[in-house]
Amino acid sequence: MKNASIEEVLSVIKKSSEYSFFYEDSQIDLSPKVSVSARKETVSSILDKVLTDKNISYKIENKHIILYKAEPKNQQASNKISIKGQVFDKQEPPSPCRVLLSR
Repeated sequence: MKNASIEEVLSVIKKSSEYSFFYEDSQIDLSPKVSVSARKETVSSILDKVLTDKNISYKIENKHIILYKAEPKNQQASNKISIKGQVFDKQEPPSPCRVLLSR
């Protein structure tokens, strides 16, 4: 398909497979035009091609494909935090070799 909207591509996938799509119209924009060529490829690989750089992610559960707004990559990295400090024990001086684990 050349210069087709994402919605048109999803419609072709739906017609030629047993999958159905679920998404919230207010959060997912399926109007951008894409071009994709696929022969004997999995639905996942086609979706990867179509949704790349469109801020849309998906999850496949049974025969349902759930589309959702992707979290920008720079926000994914910001979820990690760094903590620095010293660990004290009541009976020993501070040790630079102690490790704290978060679960």
